[in-house]
Amino acid sequence: MKRLREQLEVFKKCRHLPWHQRVLRFTSGVLDAYHLHLSESLVTNLLAIVVGLLSGYGAVAFRFLIATFTRFWSEIGIPYMENSIPVLGRWAFIPVPVIGLVLVSILVHKFAEETSGSGISHVMEAVALRRARIRGRVAVVKTLASSICIGFGGSAGREGPIVQIGAAIGSVTASLLRMSKERRKWLVACGAGAGIAATFNAPIAGVIFAMEVILHGSSLRSFASIVLATVSGSVIGRMYFGDVPSFVVPEYSYESNLEILFYMILGGFAAIAGIAYIRVLYWTQDFFEFLKLHFAARAALAGLIIGILGSL
Repeated sequence: MKRLREQLEVFKKCRHLPWHQRVLRFTSGVLDAYHLHLSESLVTNLLAIVVGLLSGYGAVAFRFLIATFTRFWSEIGIPYMENSIPVLGRWAFIPVPVIGLVLVSILVHKFAEETSGSGISHVMEAVALRRARIRGRVAVVKTLASSICIGFGGSAGREGPIVQIGAAIGSVTASLLRMSKERRKWLVACGAGAGIAATFNAPIAGVIFAMEVILHGSSLRSFASIVLATVSGSVIGRMYFGDVPSFVVPEYSYESNLEILFYMILGGFAAIAGIAYIRVLYWTQDFFEFLKLHFAARAALAGLIIGILGSL
């Protein structure tokens, strides 16, 4: 207790330092006082687990908000409009994505413009060009904006948003601890992989995504830490969502080697469809930028198109 009181006195004398530096100095002082010297690899693994747990809870909050908004419109909002304005009929869904995308555009434009789009490209850009620095507000804005977009019927998925949310958590953790650029990249990859693992119950996919997409396979030394982060995120996801896969593959049997030919043909068609989808996506983005409308008006027009397509 005497050693602990001494370290508390040191903590009080460091009031001129930022709070995180005071905490770190107090922690290191306690460890030294009790001769608890931690190896660098142990500290690295502990940080990976912490980031994995935080990213897992970020995924839980993200999915909770999506479910809340979806349940509101499906059980309250749309039935109310159908009863209040019977002439709308099945077209009562049209205003929902319009409202949602306008709200999303305001959030993104006013608070964090880097949260626009899927989010994966922004993370890759931050790692490659901005020393893996991602603002802390990105995690909050991306969680709220993406959950509104999906919950209000927007055509988006969970992968891109949760990658950016987890990456922001990793980057902020590294910034608070004043870590180097390389270690910040590593924590960003840990957060992104853990987010994937938690929201899709896919720890192996989270590891592969973090290593290949975020780090480009260039840092095998961080492989063990990324595994710990993704497993930690997956544990949090299973605690809240259960031990079930996000995508259930029906049972099938392999009867003949001739089937391989049809799998190859299917893969070719899937590749063509993927290329077409990417080109149409970029063409649509260029088209909306060409319109030179106010950002809220562009969002409303996009929501109107989604609403009409969703009501057909």
